[in-house]
Formats: sequence, C-alpha cells, structure tokens
Amino acid sequence: MKSKDYETIIIVAVISGVLSIFISSKIFVPPSQRQQSVTVVPSISADFPTTPLNSYLNTSSIDPTVTVQIGTQPNSNPGVITNNKSQ
Repeated sequence: MKSKDYETIIIVAVISGVLSIFISSKIFVPPSQRQQSVTVVPSISADFPTTPLNSYLNTSSIDPTVTVQIGTQPNSNPGVITNNKSQ
C-alpha cells in the first residue's frame, strides 16, 4: 500500500469516528435524562374480603349441570342412528 492509501484510510476512520460519536449522542440518552415517574402499587395483603357469592354469580344464568332433553323422543343411544322403516 502506498502512503496515500494510509492517509485515505486514516481520514475515513477519523470522519466515521466523529460521525458515530455525534449520532450516538443523539440516539442514546444520558443517564441524567433517563428518569421516569412510575405509579406505586399498593402491597398485597393476606386478608381476602369475605363477600357473599351472590355478588359474583348470576342467579338468572343457565345451570350447566342440568340434563337438557331436546324433543320428545327418549333415545338411550344418542350416537346410534336407527332405521325404523320396514321394507
């Protein structure tokens, strides 16, 4: 390499170093400006409020434990299809 190549590499390195310092100072925030306000959460207590269950449950909702029969056919095998027609 010639001395002119060394000079070009040094000039490019210095210019890129100065530009990177300038750009990084704009991108990264200094520690003095990193302060943010946060909300304080109250501590959790071991006491659970004892309220009646009626305030949580809907008394007019459908009861999923009740067997529902649709129609009047008493089918004891709901998955089996039977053919009642005689040929």
